[in-house]
Amino acid sequence: MQSTDAATGFDVDAFEAALPAGLVYDRRRGLFLEAMVARQILTHPVAPRPGRRLSTCSLDRMSGNCTLGAQLTSMHPRSSKCAHRHLDETVTYVASGRGWSEYRQDDAKPKTRFEWEAGDVYIIPCNAWHEHFTLDDPDTRKVGWRNSMLMDRLLLDGKNPYHDDDALYNQASRFPDRFDDQPDYFTVREQLSPRRVRTNLIKNVVAEPLPEPNPAYGTGASIMFYEMGGHRTLEVSLVGIQPGGYIRPHQALAEQSMVVLAGRGRTDLWGEDGRFVTVDWQAGDLIAPPFNLRHRHVNTGDTEVRLLRVRNTFLERALGLERAENLDTRLPDRFPARVEVGLEGGR
Repeated sequence: MQSTDAATGFDVDAFEAALPAGLVYDRRRGLFLEAMVARQILTHPVAPRPGRRLSTCSLDRMSGNCTLGAQLTSMHPRSSKCAHRHLDETVTYVASGRGWSEYRQDDAKPKTRFEWEAGDVYIIPCNAWHEHFTLDDPDTRKVGWRNSMLMDRLLLDGKNPYHDDDALYNQASRFPDRFDDQPDYFTVREQLSPRRVRTNLIKNVVAEPLPEPNPAYGTGASIMFYEMGGHRTLEVSLVGIQPGGYIRPHQALAEQSMVVLAGRGRTDLWGEDGRFVTVDWQAGDLIAPPFNLRHRHVNTGDTEVRLLRVRNTFLERALGLERAENLDTRLPDRFPARVEVGLEGGR
């Protein structure tokens, strides 16, 4: 394989030689981060993705994740991306830039268009046709979360879904229950409960109202949950921690990652073998606490912390724990109450 891309002038050999530990360049799929924290997503390294017109850094391998995929994408001004369908669920946070997207479920119907800008969160409905466009701002940066790695493991036996167009990107199935070309799809907002909202576009998420702090979450801690796009596995929430507050130690059966929208703090992690580590973070960082590891988040600054959290809750949903608004989710106790008909317990 050539070390320099003739079209872009990208020197792969020189780029690989300068990479620090934790960043790996795959010559088929591009740049990967293998760590728990991505520092400053607005300036974080990205690299041209082979065969694509954009630069990326894959966050799929953060903290050993294997069901919650993520990608940091940089798009040039006045450019477009995608113009396709895919089965995987997607949530996108716009870190910088402005633009618009066009969606369509039924090929015979007009496209639904909505505009987005830095600070917004939007979704891509399952297998809806879509295309994204940028305006004349500086480069647009987005973080996109997907459940494609889960689908890869369940449907494709671990094969790479990004090179198997027929598996995820060329399916005839349509999901009008998720998106049916409604003209108000990206303006509808329904408050389902004090801590739960149904919507498909969150404008300026850092300024969203939060419910009163809930002692069940810790001290000075609030969480708002969002139901977006009819997604079954990807859960979006906004976490707030007041100065001097914290999210209590907890562990859950869901892979997750969080963008620090405002404030600064730290995450403490405990291993079952006694290991302990503290990770400091500030606005602009992205952190991915490892799956099922006991941890807590502490506000160490003098302003409120706000975190955009995305989790893949497929395991909780499969176990009947979906829509759980508590922090901890554990495997259910399946010890048999009845061994056989007419006999409770056992010998």
